Amino acid sequence: MRKTLLILLLLAGSMAHAASFDCTKAKTPQEKAICASPELSAADDQLAAAYKALREAAPERMKIEVLDDQRAWIHGMEVSCKASESGSGADLVGSSRQYTDLTACLREYYDARTKSLLHMILQKDGITFVWRSINLNTQGKPGGSTGSQAGLDLDRGSMIASWPQSNRETAEWKAWNAGIESAAQDLASEGNRDPSGKWMPEWVEGVDAEVTSSVVAVGSQLVTAYIEDDWTGGVHPNSRVIQFNWMLKEKRELRPADVFREDSAWERAILEHCDKALRKQFGEDYENLLIPGEMAKTLHGIIIDPRNWALDKGGLTIVFPRYSIGTYVNPADPVTIQWDELAPLLRPSFVRPNWVPVQD
Repeated sequence: MRKTLLILLLLAGSMAHAASFDCTKAKTPQEKAICASPELSAADDQLAAAYKALREAAPERMKIEVLDDQRAWIHGMEVSCKASESGSGADLVGSSRQYTDLTACLREYYDARTKSLLHMILQKDGITFVWRSINLNTQGKPGGSTGSQAGLDLDRGSMIASWPQSNRETAEWKAWNAGIESAAQDLASEGNRDPSGKWMPEWVEGVDAEVTSSVVAVGSQLVTAYIEDDWTGGVHPNSRVIQFNWMLKEKRELRPADVFREDSAWERAILEHCDKALRKQFGEDYENLLIPGEMAKTLHGIIIDPRNWALDKGGLTIVFPRYSIGTYVNPADPVTIQWDELAPLLRPSFVRPNWVPVQD
């Protein structure tokens, strides 16, 4: 049996098409599983096609990065979908998902990557974005801090992270490219980003995570996006979100002083608005959401951070981080304040966004 196998595509270096793979020469458990399963064989073909399309769309300077990203994904396969030494094929990805055989793990691993590749090219307001990605894995430590169950190391973990890069060569867009990757690393590392700018495997010990990014709009003054980290590793799934608001000409993230007059008491005005909306949402339970006296302090910390701000034509929306207020099953709803209400507080130089709110 012969089939298209992406591994040979990457070994071929700069070749843009897949090579023929002789399955009678398959060596690794993963290669043998792919060759033995018609479903995985088809998944491999689909992945190769998606990867080829991405390589052809990427600007020349990014082709080697796209190639490196895909190589890293392949190298992560043996860690994320490791054959069991017992021969049963039982395996654990991250800290929560158990597979009964290697084929099941590979199927999910392939499906997630193919979906990611298909969404890695975007034309937005005259700018072409191509997504970069990385696959982080840690095999854990024997007798690690979280222990093990049924012979499975709970310190193992994995993460697929992706973030957009503009194809523009200007200094402004190069700064944006670096800024959004740094923000994605902040989220993935829970604020412990490495000064070297490297993605570190230790960020994913004991969790199975996915970091994704979306470009919302490109304006003359402001470029908006959001970055989301979804992970499992506890009682239930978790998520964190960053609203990435970038001042293009200034080459930095948005600051409150870019939007509001410093003498306008904007913090108090937004806090009062959010307090009123949350009281309406939670009713009598509102006073018991946090330790008495902590609500105003918590709200203030949220509203002064532009990474909790979603800006669009509809106004300024405060997005509450999960667990900051409310519970997992009943989180605090975002609060939107219309620009007209905020008009007396705004800087004259601030240009209101003209794009419509993104619908889920």
